[in-house]
Amino acid sequence: MEGSSCDLTVFAENYMNTSEVFMVAQSRPNNGRLSKYYDRLVDVDAVGDRDWDGFTTYQELRDMADYGVRNVEMINNLQRYTHKAVVKEEEKYTRKTLDVAGGGVNVPLLLTGAPTCMYSKKKAAVRSKIINMGLHCEITAEVSRERYAHAGMLIAQLVSKLEKAGYRLRINTMDAYYSGGSRINVLTTVVKKENEPMNYARLLYPLTNVSFSRGMGFGWCCRNPDFKSGSFGTYAENAFGSDKKLKMDEMFERSTGLRGFTSFTIKDIINMYRDKGDEATMKYMEARLISSIQ
Repeated sequence: MEGSSCDLTVFAENYMNTSEVFMVAQSRPNNGRLSKYYDRLVDVDAVGDRDWDGFTTYQELRDMADYGVRNVEMINNLQRYTHKAVVKEEEKYTRKTLDVAGGGVNVPLLLTGAPTCMYSKKKAAVRSKIINMGLHCEITAEVSRERYAHAGMLIAQLVSKLEKAGYRLRINTMDAYYSGGSRINVLTTVVKKENEPMNYARLLYPLTNVSFSRGMGFGWCCRNPDFKSGSFGTYAENAFGSDKKLKMDEMFERSTGLRGFTSFTIKDIINMYRDKGDEATMKYMEARLISSIQ
């Protein structure tokens, strides 16, 4: 990939779920480049600070990777939002049908005496379109767990609303590590396949808990033989000159080997909701996702 002043080499590893990240890490030796403190996917005595790391013990981190978040209130709030979400008619996959009963009357047919003069809207018997959604989850120290969780909940609400409208979403995350030079390490995981039913707990884990990056991502770096840095560095977008967003999206697509992503960066969603509010932020994301399949 072309960077601002040098060619960049991207070392990417793609996982089908977060549990798999643990299993692979535990099969590898520590690469010795980071403090043992960050060896969190193997060291059962690993501890964290919930206010910054998002977890306190190895078992808590492992449980979130295996089962998702255990925050019942957060899960219930998302379920209530989904239940109440208003989906516009043009967002649904529907068609008008005529029958002997329905929600409205076709007057010309009624006057002819045709019994099938009542119309209603039914979900069309077609497969809904697939939305490929990519999420850049990388964060640096200035992002608090509260702001990260707020941005992630907005994304989760939008995902649940679109699924209610009949769309199928495939969601992949990307966590990138860049410490200067010409090397970037990328961790990607599948959060939801397009044909899988919604699992709120698992969806909310990478979207709302900073331990996805500061626990699992840091621990992955400790056991990754291609990770050559002694620090976690800064945002990967800083490796690029102009057109940073386009190049980050290209890196995401080339890292996964997939195409057609509409990508969002958690950091940018945080900045947007703080500047423009929740409603405007969700409308922006929804417009981008819907337009990607037209």
